[in-house]
Amino acid sequence: SVSEPAPAPLNDTEFERLVSLAQVPYNPFQEDENLTRILQRPELDTDQRLRVLGMRAAVRSTTASNLIGAIADYEQMVRIAPSYHRLAKVAADEKAYSETQKSYIDRRIAAGPSPNPTQYFSDLMQLGRHAEAASFAKASMIDLSANQAEKLTKAGFLCEGPGYTGRSYRWGGGAGG
Repeated sequence: SVSEPAPAPLNDTEFERLVSLAQVPYNPFQEDENLTRILQRPELDTDQRLRVLGMRAAVRSTTASNLIGAIADYEQMVRIAPSYHRLAKVAADEKAYSETQKSYIDRRIAAGPSPNPTQYFSDLMQLGRHAEAASFAKASMIDLSANQAEKLTKAGFLCEGPGYTGRSYRWGGGAGG
């Protein structure tokens, strides 16, 4: 059988254009999806792949609330980066830091939602367990801050509707989301 030749690598201009288009300043969940789509491209060279993984890990470990996903990205970076690559040590250090943060969060989650169900919700979100966090928030009827409601909305788990005031979200607001 004849194998397909490997696709030509992306040139720097095209790569920079793709990365620029992937950035979504006020929706880190969309940015995560866009960066994931770039990572599916077979024509990325190792440096480009490492850079996109690093960008996605940074988004995931901060504004996109997906520490588990960030750790997986850092692990992949450590696996594929040549030891001399400038991102190899950065990825190893960020992975270690993220794993430490995750261990603190895991301990709080293991203790359960009492006495602070809002912290429990936030911890689930930070790990990237968004569906579980949304289900918990709804079942517990906790009032969400504007930031929490916005994150759930952008993650696709909450619709702006009667319970969403822009400052907070109160469950049971009627039809909507």
